[in-house]
Amino acid sequence: MRTVLTSMVLVVVTASPALAAPPTLDSLMCRGATEWDANESYAALAGTPRQMIMGTDDVASPDGSMTLSAQPQDAKTNRGALLVKSKDGKTLHKMAPLDADYGCGTGRWLTNDIILATGGYCMEFGVKPYLANAKTGKQIAPFVSKAFDADPETLVHGVALDGTSWAFAVYNHSDKVNTAFIIDIATGKVTKKVDVTPAMVQKLPACAK
Repeated sequence: MRTVLTSMVLVVVTASPALAAPPTLDSLMCRGATEWDANESYAALAGTPRQMIMGTDDVASPDGSMTLSAQPQDAKTNRGALLVKSKDGKTLHKMAPLDADYGCGTGRWLTNDIILATGGYCMEFGVKPYLANAKTGKQIAPFVSKAFDADPETLVHGVALDGTSWAFAVYNHSDKVNTAFIIDIATGKVTKKVDVTPAMVQKLPACAK
């Protein structure tokens, strides 16, 4: 801080505090343990919960105004979860899965406007997750890609980086495949992909518990 004295006015000039830089994918990656085996580790993201990609519970939006609600787990009737008003349960929109047979489950809210929807297969052990517009229930894009290899037990960590850019760490327990991504959740575009090897995982700091 410096003081400038003029003939009429005393002016105090204070430096603005530096803005914290947004986190990066590399700075967030840490070594996590699966719930199946304490010795089975994978690349996760610091400060984020370990969640399976298959969501079945009703989940409220961050601001509490809407709820993503599951329909009965029946292949003939379940063609996508419902977006309802949290206050009175009034249906706003029906979610539109990537495939008519992949309508089971709910998902997780990334923001008040964007959902990572489960896209679970109602009759078998499979998922086709996708990003969805919470204002309309319509698809934005498949999560990662149409060929993304996942099952209901796939672990996903996600955290906002800057704007609509999000970091995700994904671990497929069945196939032992670990990948990290940076995705623009507004478009679904993958801007960075890291194929994580076991050797890379062992070099990461342990995730805080």
